[in-house]
Amino acid sequence: GWRATAEPYQGHVGSVEDVSWSPVEPGVLMSCGCDSTVRVWDARRRGGSAITVDEGHACDVNVISWNRLVNYLVVSGADDGSFRVWDLRSIRSSEPVALFKWHRDAITSVEWSPHESSTLAVSGA
Repeated sequence: GWRATAEPYQGHVGSVEDVSWSPVEPGVLMSCGCDSTVRVWDARRRGGSAITVDEGHACDVNVISWNRLVNYLVVSGADDGSFRVWDLRSIRSSEPVALFKWHRDAITSVEWSPHESSTLAVSGA
């Protein structure tokens, strides 16, 4: 059955915009929010996020997607029209492995291809 706890996860300041579960690590998920951060969480631990990355822009991070074929890659998209690819093996450096500014308006969806590890789709407003 369902298992729920009344104790919330603490970390983001303001709204959480998106969450994505790890494709390989049970209980590990990522979130992004209007505080311009991306966070990695261990669901077994309630004391706050395990890793916090300030995206570096002063705007909402709207969406994230975990690569199902290369499980250490994540993409995030933000209000300023940029999207970033993160390597979780070096995410503590707060430097993405790729930064793209191809959109003029907010990124509203990001998704890795389930068939090709280096292909992703990004849509904007």
